[in-house]
Order: sequence, then C-alpha cells, then structure tokens
Amino acid sequence: MSNPVLQLDPTSLPGHPSLEETAAFAGTLHAGQTDKAGEPYIGHLIRVSRHLVRLFPRATPVERHAAWLHDALEDTPVTAAELRGRGYAPEVIEIVEAVTKDPDSSQTYAERIEALATRGPRGALRVKIADLTDNGDPARLAALPVDKAASLGRRYAQARERLLAALDAPQGALASDDDPDEVPVPLLLQLPAVDRWTLGEAARLADRDIARFAVEELTGLAHRIVAEGGIRNIALERNRQEAERPALDAFRASERMHYAMTGEIEYLPRHGDPEQFYSRSPYRDPVYDALEIEDD
Repeated sequence: MSNPVLQLDPTSLPGHPSLEETAAFAGTLHAGQTDKAGEPYIGHLIRVSRHLVRLFPRATPVERHAAWLHDALEDTPVTAAELRGRGYAPEVIEIVEAVTKDPDSSQTYAERIEALATRGPRGALRVKIADLTDNGDPARLAALPVDKAASLGRRYAQARERLLAALDAPQGALASDDDPDEVPVPLLLQLPAVDRWTLGEAARLADRDIARFAVEELTGLAHRIVAEGGIRNIALERNRQEAERPALDAFRASERMHYAMTGEIEYLPRHGDPEQFYSRSPYRDPVYDALEIEDD
C-alpha cells in the first residue's frame, strides 16, 4: 500500500506573492480602466474572485491568484515573463495564459471557448466560468444597448454552458444561495481610493511593497497593543481624529461663514469622498448646502 503524496501549494513557497499582494497588483495594473458599461474595471476583478469561491468552494490558491490576474496579459502591458519575475508560480501563469486571447490568432470566440474546453487546464475552466458569470450578469448587461446586451448575453451563456459541460461540474454546486458579498475581499481593495494611494505612497517612501508594508505595520501595532495590555499608551488614528475634530469643525464653520458673506464659489467633497467635488452656486444658500452634505 503506497503512501499518499501531499501536493504542495506552489503559491505558499517563499517569494510567491500573497493573495493580498496579487489583488493590490491587479488593482494597480487595471487602474483607470473601465468595463463596457463604463464602471471601474477593478469591480469586475472583485466579482470574478467572489464568483470563483462561491461557485467552486474548493478552488485552489493557484486559481484564486489567477482569477485576480485573468485579464492582466490581455488588457495591460504586463507580460508572462514579468509575472514570472514577480515570483508567480508556473501554474498561475498557465491559467492566465489559457484564458487570454491570442492577438495573432484568427479563432472566433466560439472556437476559443471550444479550445479552452477541450485542452485547457481545469483551473482555467473554473476561472473562465467565474468570468462569464459576471460578464453575463443581467444587471451588468442592462447598462448596455438592448441589442448588444442580448447578443452578449447569449454568447456568454453558451460559453458558460460549454465549459460547465467540459468541467462536468455538478449543477448543485452552481445553485448556491450564498451571498457573494460574504466572500472576503482583500483588505487593501476595500480602502477608499485616496487612502489606498496614501498607503501606497507611504510604502514607496519606505521602500516596501504596499501589501507587506500594510501587514507589517498593522501587525506591529497589534503586538504593541497586546504588549501594553491596552491602548492607553498607544496613539491610534481614531484618537487623533477625535482630538482634531473640534478644530476641524471650527474651521469648517468659519469657512461657511466666509462663503455666506462673499458669495464666492466653494468646492466641497460630495458624500465624504475627497475625489468627487461639486461646485456650489453663489445663488444657493451655502449654509443649507453644507447641511445637505452632512446629512448625506
């Protein structure tokens, strides 16, 4: 009787990026890109990653890395060689290459799906099914012109069914009632854009990778809190914000009074988002506008 052979997860080897690092890297690669409906492309990557683990709860770490990178070779300047240089396992790159359209190929979309179904690694089939699940989401298609939405909907549904047949996945596994929002998303992608930029800039100045920098600093803070037995002697960001709030409130109040008296145009963040601004008309009551923003 032979002993079972344990398969080592290639993404756990020293030097391989963590899933957090892969998510952050993908976010950087696709920064500024939008999908067919004009929405930020990073949303598609988040949903594909969620669909993968929702539809295939036993998806491997290799497949989860590939899900974040599935459009990297096709839609960004990064190359397979660069992925290897960053430490990605050959198994991850193989999946990404398998779901990437060859720009020099004359194959039709249906022919590419058939080639993937018959010759692609099983992990690539699972990643592509997750991709098609998001592409074919009626809510996303509804943002497109009716004719285009109908055409793409049929194409994605047929491709998905072909890959499911090739994978021979039990239909019950795909009828999950799990809320995809319950699937964890790497912490760095949950940060507001301005906070993520600040964190990335701090990591750059510290000559560190953004994900490792965040984890190291957060872990260091946690160790200090535990060693102190509390937060009495620890300066937390929450405490700093609370201490500064009276001064900020006084500044905002004086600013509102200034604009009320001068009628000048003011630019204020909308809904607390520093990246979205609107111009306040001098013909509207600036105090009313300020209250309206706070109530939002």
